Amino acid sequence: MWKSTCPRCGGSADPSCERCGGRGEAEWDRCPASVSKGTREFVDAAVVLERDGLAPAPGAGGDQAAWFMDALGVWHGERAAIERRRRAAEEA
Repeated sequence: MWKSTCPRCGGSADPSCERCGGRGEAEWDRCPASVSKGTREFVDAAVVLERDGLAPAPGAGGDQAAWFMDALGVWHGERAAIERRRRAAEEA
C-alpha cells in the first residue's frame, strides 16, 4: 500500500471528500510503477477535470475527446478493482 495526495480533493483535506475523508491523502493498493507515467498524467488530468465539473469540450460524454473518456475509464476501473479486493479481504 502507498499514499498520495488525494486525487478527488487535490490534497485540500476537505472534510466532505468521499475519497480521503478529510485526510488529504489517498491510499492505493497497487504499485505506482504499474501505471505508466504518460498514462498517469492523462488520468490525473481527467480526474481533476471531472472532480471540478469541467470537461475539455462543451457537451456531454459523447462530445469529449477520446483521451478524456479513456482516462476516466482507467480511473474508474482501478477504483472498482481496489474496492473488489478490499471487499474480498474483508470477507476472508
